[in-house]
Formats: sequence, C-alpha cells, structure tokens
Amino acid sequence: MTTALALPESVDAVVALLATKNYVCDRRLATALFLSLKLGRPLFLEGEPGVGKTELAKALAAALSTTLLRVQCYEGLDIAQTAYEWNVARQMVEIRIAEATHALVGEADRERLTHSLYSRSMLIERPLLQALTQSQSPVLLIDELDRADEPFDAFLLEVLAENQLTIPEFGTIKAEAPPITIITSNRTPADWYPLFPNPVVAESILDRLVNTAFHIPMPGRSYRPHHRPGQPDSSGLPAKARR
Repeated sequence: MTTALALPESVDAVVALLATKNYVCDRRLATALFLSLKLGRPLFLEGEPGVGKTELAKALAAALSTTLLRVQCYEGLDIAQTAYEWNVARQMVEIRIAEATHALVGEADRERLTHSLYSRSMLIERPLLQALTQSQSPVLLIDELDRADEPFDAFLLEVLAENQLTIPEFGTIKAEAPPITIITSNRTPADWYPLFPNPVVAESILDRLVNTAFHIPMPGRSYRPHHRPGQPDSSGLPAKARR
C-alpha cells in the first residue's frame, strides 16, 4: 500500500516549502520543480559545482518528509553498486542446506531450489531499486551523471523512462510510488557526446534528459568557501593565524 505525498500546489508554495529548509529558490527554478512534481517528470539541473544542485534534492526530501536516495556517479560505477545484486552468500547457504538434507531428489526439487535462489528475498537493493520499492515516493538524486560510464547510463534509461527495472533472473519491478527524480551535471548536454563511445547511447540519454526531463541551467559561482586550510583568505593571513 502506497502513501501519497502532500505536494505543493503552486510555484509560490514550492518557494515557501524549500524556504522551510533554508533553501532560497528563484521563481524560474521553482516553476521547473513545480512542473516536475506535477507531471511526474525528472528535473535535470546543470551548473558548476557548488551552485546548489545537490542541496536542492536534500532540501526537497527533508521538506516533504520523504526518503532521499542518492547515486553519486563516478567512473567505473556498475549495476551492483547502484541498482541491485544477488545475496551470493545466502544463496550458497541454501544450496549447502539442500545438499546436506538430500532435498535435491528430482528435477522438480532442483527447479524449486533455483526459483528460491532467485526470489525477491535474495535481492540486495541498492538506491535505484530502492527508489522503485518504497511505499511513499522518495527523492532519487542521480548526482553528477556526467561522471558516469556508458554501461551505467544504459541501464539507467529504463528507470528514467518507465520507472521500472528489469532483472533478467527475476523479472520487472515497477514502482507503485514513482520516485521524484533529480539529476545533476557539471557539464552542459552539448559537452556529453565525447563521454560516450556509442553515439546511440548518448542520443538516448540526452533525449531522456533534454526532451523528457525539465532541464534547468543553474548559472552562478559556487557558494562553497574557496579557501583551504592553511591558505590565506581575504585577510591575507593563513588559517592558523586567524584565531
């Protein structure tokens, strides 16, 4: 049984909602977020590091009192880290128990064991699959998608397009409470093509992001402090001297 979220009913309500979590949102961004929530489409935020893309997802999840599920993208990310993996240790235990109790007498016994080994209870859920199995719509943050490899982007397509994930040994799991998906990137879509060896995958991903998601550039400079420990700030003094 799913639980419906109380979503804001206007652009002004979006601004007010985020303000409760100390996130200042201009009307352009609030309008895009409102339409994303209303139509159930992803929100694609593009901008330099530190302009508030990730913080928007955190503030929204906190304001809606729902779960935040985050996939931090990086080179080498795979499906076992982001979507699911099988509980191999538990599968091996089940096989050993069946062998020790001589439960594998005929073909029917083997089929029952195989079915139990690839049942739902044997799945270890990672953020993408967790986002599809919640009773209340979570906020799914795909952070810095431009840093991910092509294989990850390829299986992400199904989640973005259908709010579902197909597991070959099990079947398709479709969200009853679709996630609120927010995708961030430090690069513009035009800069993505060199990242993909396969242009078909590049076109598919960009089609989902540019034509399906609400694409909002977030211009501006980073809000994060720029000085590092031991480096001088505007006072000209290193950190140890500013005490």
